Amino acid sequence: MKGLGVVFRKELKEALRDRRAALSALLLGPLGMPLLSGGVVFLVAEDRVEEASSTLSVPMVGALAVPRLVTQLEANGIEP
Repeated sequence: MKGLGVVFRKELKEALRDRRAALSALLLGPLGMPLLSGGVVFLVAEDRVEEASSTLSVPMVGALAVPRLVTQLEANGIEP
């Protein structure tokens, strides 16, 4: 087990010497991934809001036979 600790300390010291890898590990993990996840959530939410605000259009055959249905759909924001 003593050899494992020696190897671990050696590898840790070498990893910390490599500034680019250390900076990448410190920035991409804690900062990059939440920003990426937040960006995806923002884009999906924006798409959902746009979709919800648009008027739904429903094709109807024989709308003259059911005028109450047509008025009910129009009252709920659905375009027959």
